[in-house]
Amino acid sequence: MNMDNCNFKPFLTHINCSNNDFLAITSFPETEKHTILSTFGLLLGKPTENFNICISHKIQYDFDHRLKTKSSLCSVPHFLSTHVDIRRKVHGERKVTVDMMRKVNSNTGIVLTIGTVICTNCRKKLTKTGKETEELKEQMADIIKPVSGNFNSVVHVVDGQWSSWSQTSCTVTCGTGIEYRNRIYNNPTPSDGENDYVGNETEISMCNLGDCPVHVTFGFHCK
Repeated sequence: MNMDNCNFKPFLTHINCSNNDFLAITSFPETEKHTILSTFGLLLGKPTENFNICISHKIQYDFDHRLKTKSSLCSVPHFLSTHVDIRRKVHGERKVTVDMMRKVNSNTGIVLTIGTVICTNCRKKLTKTGKETEELKEQMADIIKPVSGNFNSVVHVVDGQWSSWSQTSCTVTCGTGIEYRNRIYNNPTPSDGENDYVGNETEISMCNLGDCPVHVTFGFHCK
């Protein structure tokens, strides 16, 4: 389906979506509409219900979403979470649903990505009701300032992702050696500035380039 433009280009400027095919948000199942938009910090409504997404951004979204939902750790941004020690990994027990995302947005102005792993304490804090809701809103007002835009008055929370792996090379030209590759948590850099990532920056493995050539020296014996 060819459309005029991709509405998600401003969020992932490093992805070139020119001359691509575009899909209308309305073409996706209801839950997926919310999930795609929440990944970019947006709510479903006017005018986002009329958004188009290019194939390149859809592929990136699918990759990022699979990565996020595979994690077993609570992925709530630190400025929202209940985690006292940010270095301590906290396991989550649920994933953010459409309903939960709306409650958190109503209380904080933040759009959490649907499918984000969330721990019990963070869930209870961010989905409070009644008088506790007003207290939470006051706390959030001291921490963040909502951004007025054309879509919704929300803060766009950017989840960090890994860069591509660097090219590997073996430490030997034959026989068995070691190879390693590196990557950086900056594609994009998380909006809260914290490297609360899952996975390693460096991978080390053995490599084998086959048997080394055998050098034979021939000599002559004189009588």
